[in-house]
Amino acid sequence: MNQESIEGIVRLGLENLMGHVLELWPRQDEQILERNLSFYVGAALLERGFTIIQEWPCGRDEHFDMVAFHPQESTLLVTEAKRLWAVHGDEDAVRVRLDVDRINRIIGPDKPLVRWSYSDKKEMPLAATRVFGVALASVSGAGTDEAKKHRKRLEGALAQQIGEFSSVPHEDGTYIAFYRVWTIK
Repeated sequence: MNQESIEGIVRLGLENLMGHVLELWPRQDEQILERNLSFYVGAALLERGFTIIQEWPCGRDEHFDMVAFHPQESTLLVTEAKRLWAVHGDEDAVRVRLDVDRINRIIGPDKPLVRWSYSDKKEMPLAATRVFGVALASVSGAGTDEAKKHRKRLEGALAQQIGEFSSVPHEDGTYIAFYRVWTIK
């Protein structure tokens, strides 16, 4: 799998989330929680033959929100998701950058993900030919104009901190999901 195909799967998962928000949403919280972002992207990955694990440990008191592996394609994804808060301003983009930096620090061409092998009773490197990082984020507002204002500001802050993000807006414009996929190996 190449980066473009991974981006398509991520986008499909986020489009499914935005479609389902029409049918089921707890109005007490205007935010799209990080678990929903990784859950819907994970569901799209499962449909395409990936195995996923949420909350993958990656150090002392740290974890990745989701790790996905496609054995036939030898493709690994390491995902972090963040809910961006309008009240925090551009500081949220810094939090996303820290997640991206952590993925790049822990996973790399010469730093494979380590998995437990039950048959060998030991830890082993996960041999993946292609490795991608995935950053997911969301922002919302009480109304379309407010959400649009937050979207523009946060898109600019994310681009400045990390690089360009793609987005999937909800049809009424009050929720926006952002995503970025990059090649690690």
